[in-house]
Amino acid sequence: MDVFLLPFLAKHSGKSRGSCGPQRSSFNKHGIHKAFRSDLWRRQGHPATSTPETDIWAVFRALRDTRSLFGLRPGHVQTLQAMLSFLKPGHGDTVFASNDEICRRVGGIDERTLRRHIDRFVELGFMKRHDSPNRKRYRVKSSEGQSISYGLSLAPLLARAGELLATAQAMENARRDRVFLRKQILTKLAQIDEADPRTNSLIRYAEFFGGSSRSRSIVLCSATWRLNANRCPPRWTHQKQ
Repeated sequence: MDVFLLPFLAKHSGKSRGSCGPQRSSFNKHGIHKAFRSDLWRRQGHPATSTPETDIWAVFRALRDTRSLFGLRPGHVQTLQAMLSFLKPGHGDTVFASNDEICRRVGGIDERTLRRHIDRFVELGFMKRHDSPNRKRYRVKSSEGQSISYGLSLAPLLARAGELLATAQAMENARRDRVFLRKQILTKLAQIDEADPRTNSLIRYAEFFGGSSRSRSIVLCSATWRLNANRCPPRWTHQKQ
C-alpha cells in the first residue's frame, strides 16, 4: 500500500470547493483508504459488486484533477460524473441508463456529444462497452443467480484507481512545490527591499511572472545575487575629487 498517498486522499475525501459525490470519510477505522482496500479486494479475485460508493467518487476526483494529462475536457468530466451517479452501492459498476437519461442528467447535451465522450473514455481504457443485440442496456439473471450485464462498464476505471491516485498525488506535489518556490522568491525579494528600498520593482516583477516556474527561478537567482551583493561591500569606492 502506498502510504505516501494518505494525506492527499484525506484532502480529497473531505469537503472541498467544487468536490463531487458523497462527502463521508473514505478511511476505515484502521486508517486505510477504501479505494486501496477495494483495489486489493479486486486483485484477490473478489467481485467488483462489493465496491463501496466512496471508492467511485475518490477515483472520480483523482481523474478530474488529472484530466489534462489524458486530454479530457470539462465536458468529459461532467459526463463521467453523470454516469457515475447512476451506479448504486452493491449493484456493480455497469451503467444501464439510456443515452437520453444520461444527456438529461449531464445538463441537456446532445446524444452526438455523449457518444464522443464515451468513445474517448473507451479509447483511454476507462470504460468498456457491453452491447446487447438490440443495443439496449439491461441485466438478465438466471435461476442460479448468474447474471449478464449489457451496458457501459466502469470496471476499467476502478481497476486503475491506484494509477490515478498516484498521478493526482504527483500533480499535487508539483503544485505545492510551485507555491513553496513562489514564497521563497517573495521572501528573498522582501529581504532585498528591506536592505535597499529601490528594489521595490523586483517584487512586482516576480508577482507578474507568478505562473511561470522558469521565470520564478530566474527572479530567485537575481534576488539571491542582489541580496549577497548588498551584504558584501565593494573592495573600493570611487570618490569624486
